[in-house]
Amino acid sequence: MKFLRTIPLLCAAANSHAQTLYWDTNGATDGSGNAAGTWDVGATSNWSADSTGLSASTTWADGNAAIFSAGTDGVGAWNVTVSGTVAPTSITFAQNGNKTITGGNILTTGGLSISSAGRGPADQIVIDSKLTGTGALTIAAHGDLSNTGGGFAGFFRLGNAANDFVGDITITAGIVDFTGDFNFGATANQIILGANGGLLARGANTLAATRTIVMSGGGNKTFRGYGGSTFTVNGPITGAGNVRHTDGGTLVLAGTSTFTGNLDNVGGNTTISGTMSTVGNINTAAGTLTVSGVLNNTGSVDITTSTLVFAGPAPSTYTGYTHVRTGGTLRLDASN
Repeated sequence: MKFLRTIPLLCAAANSHAQTLYWDTNGATDGSGNAAGTWDVGATSNWSADSTGLSASTTWADGNAAIFSAGTDGVGAWNVTVSGTVAPTSITFAQNGNKTITGGNILTTGGLSISSAGRGPADQIVIDSKLTGTGALTIAAHGDLSNTGGGFAGFFRLGNAANDFVGDITITAGIVDFTGDFNFGATANQIILGANGGLLARGANTLAATRTIVMSGGGNKTFRGYGGSTFTVNGPITGAGNVRHTDGGTLVLAGTSTFTGNLDNVGGNTTISGTMSTVGNINTAAGTLTVSGVLNNTGSVDITTSTLVFAGPAPSTYTGYTHVRTGGTLRLDASN
């Protein structure tokens, strides 16, 4: 009689777990060294798995989370230069001070999260490296969301004109500065403004007609401008939330907006040259709000310590009242 013996096959699988790596340019000395350096894959030892920086530095390996920096000393202003292409799962700026990541490529494949949340009100955090790949980008930024901007110049900026990543951009907090529509990657990428997210214009900043802004979660979405800036939104604004123009400059809404929420001009000037087919009120409490397009909103218009100008020629058909309150001026330059 023959017996068939079954021998179990034991397979040892190598499990790979993502690490958190801290910027650390000074080896096993406490802290990060508070210094610039090169970010590459497997070559330069500017990273540590030790949050204090007391362990020996190691090289970067893709698929890990990047934190700037180890220890508590990384509060200076310095640049990190990417050599080649790196693929972090997230990038966190955990200490104050101006920081710029420049050169090379950063992959968004699989999704990339970037956070400068909690940084100082004057800190300027910039990603100038090219963002490329297929994957969504999530940003938790810092910056002042108050009506006046608080007099602070801090922001998080996407700065590379060659960004070509494919995936929506979600801004969950703070304000994101940009120089042009190209900073947001592929033309079909939507900009999703979360409960406390916003955008900043410091010069002549334009978003293309193909770029949709989606407001998510209700509440105020900050569109901040510096004095003398012109922030032009040529695409649609959809979703739920209030478009709130703060600080200074001119916000130009040139697309067709269908969001549910108010338009609030509490700083600078706003021009509606497109169509506002929204559900909500139009409130202006600063500067001048000029309507050269069409107001088709379901809601009222409220003017306080500011000016509303109907410049036509298209008629506006909003359904609510027009309230001219103390300090308010209503000017009809065309038949509306």
